[in-house]
Amino acid sequence: MRKNLIIGVIVLALIAAFAFWAIKGEDIKEKAVEKAVEALVENVVEEAVDKTKEKLISALQPRKITATINCAEGYSHGATSLTVFPLSTELPVGTILIFPGGDQFMLTSPAVKNATTIVSVIGLAGSVVDKACGKEIVKKKLLPEFENPPINIPVFIN
Repeated sequence: MRKNLIIGVIVLALIAAFAFWAIKGEDIKEKAVEKAVEALVENVVEEAVDKTKEKLISALQPRKITATINCAEGYSHGATSLTVFPLSTELPVGTILIFPGGDQFMLTSPAVKNATTIVSVIGLAGSVVDKACGKEIVKKKLLPEFENPPINIPVFIN
């Protein structure tokens, strides 16, 4: 009798569990799926934010030395052509170099590897001395019609 009672309780518990699952199962599954999707989206968003933050920080921080001035008298504000030691890498149009003191020079003509002259019709913003090291901080793409503009107006596309 005791054995039958235990079996009856177990069967009753299984029927109650089955009935509960039949009534609430969809809600439970729906909530579980919502939580899983929420966690996945949160993880993906956090990862994307971290990657974007790293890219932005990297883009705003000066990189390795890109160009070193090779002119004993240096250059003053507005200089459009700078003599440099041979470049170790190619510099595309739109590359902005920052020199000590914050002086900037944006290339409006590309410079090939080993070039000894860099050009900007916009001109040097500030002044630089001999052996000043310019670091690449930004690369922007100029509109094709402004790659070698006849006037001093920079126009960018993103």
